[in-house]
Amino acid sequence: MDALGGSYAILSFHKSDTVKLLQFPEDIYVNIQSAILASWPPGIQSSGSFTNAPKSYQFKLKGKPFGWMTDQDSVGGARLVRDLLAFIYHHNWEIAMPLSCARRLTAKDMLIFRPRPPTAGVMLPREWLAVSPSRSDKLYIVGDSQPIFDDSAASSTSQPTPGHIVSLTMSLTEMLKEMDLLQKSETKYNWIEYKLRGRPWFYGGEPGVKTRLMLLRMFEILESFGWTSHVSVQHRTGNDDKRMVDTMFFSRPKGLVMQNPSTNSPHIPTPSASELPSYSVV
Repeated sequence: MDALGGSYAILSFHKSDTVKLLQFPEDIYVNIQSAILASWPPGIQSSGSFTNAPKSYQFKLKGKPFGWMTDQDSVGGARLVRDLLAFIYHHNWEIAMPLSCARRLTAKDMLIFRPRPPTAGVMLPREWLAVSPSRSDKLYIVGDSQPIFDDSAASSTSQPTPGHIVSLTMSLTEMLKEMDLLQKSETKYNWIEYKLRGRPWFYGGEPGVKTRLMLLRMFEILESFGWTSHVSVQHRTGNDDKRMVDTMFFSRPKGLVMQNPSTNSPHIPTPSASELPSYSVV
């Protein structure tokens, strides 16, 4: 740690097209450009320091990965953030906290990172998943940057063999049908688009309870397939009338093989009043 600190660093998103990094070490700045180019095909418009403070760097991207956009670009923005999280994790940094500290409705989250402590153990390779609510009725499941069907594992009938992402989305599809929330679904190159009934990302009251229950079921299904929550990030641009919802990011050990993961919601016991800790107000 130098005289200015250096034990924490920030990744943040600005306007509709800019990624900023503050106080990361040199190897992050040097190598992250490759991660951006691999994940965001439109590419980088410009890059350089954005302030007189040391260890500051920004990338202004072509297109609008963090703005109001078409569905495909919305998925692209979620994929970009997912791959940046994977890149920083690979360089041995962990998230300390996501933070929103600006009052503007168009402001986005910053992510505060810290180096992984030596006691954290061996850093295992992981795969990454983005779950992105969009508009008023869309939900995207975005897998790693490869087709969700593994053609190399195709059977002799030339039909693709579903990978674990396909199995996961089949379970999510069944859950949405059971809750009468699925209007239609569509498989893309390496992401799934669900169009949901109604406007679940707008509703409050009783319909809002159904949306929250859906999210709980979704987390239970993801966990049954080995996925653990990593962070949620608000990385898209809202306006004075509408704020954008968070994208949720998950990871799991790479190559994890699940033995018949249960698609049923696990039982979560509710403690009785006698089991709850007591407290007093002073």
